[in-house]
Amino acid sequence: MTHPMLNVQTTLKPKANECIFAYYKKWIKGETLHISKEHYGCGGAGRWMCGVETRAKEDFLTFLVDGEGLKASKELMEKWIIKRKPYDSIHKNIFIDHLKIVSGII
Repeated sequence: MTHPMLNVQTTLKPKANECIFAYYKKWIKGETLHISKEHYGCGGAGRWMCGVETRAKEDFLTFLVDGEGLKASKELMEKWIIKRKPYDSIHKNIFIDHLKIVSGII
């Protein structure tokens, strides 16, 4: 699918439960990742970019602390989460790729 305003060939949708940063090398090569409420990859991207809750709060904290190692304790992780609100997108689709200047957009 080609996005009409950006003239980008959208070739990638993240696989279920796969971190969107797994696509980083593809972004650098010029491929575009298409994120939406239907295709967001991991639960973190679903929550922070699309407003989709994929786990109970306690399970999410356990994953972020014990699985990802983002904070030293669940208490610290919970405080961090409370202070930071998810992205409130006004768009249904988010396209991620390498930074480029697109005439008329930037």
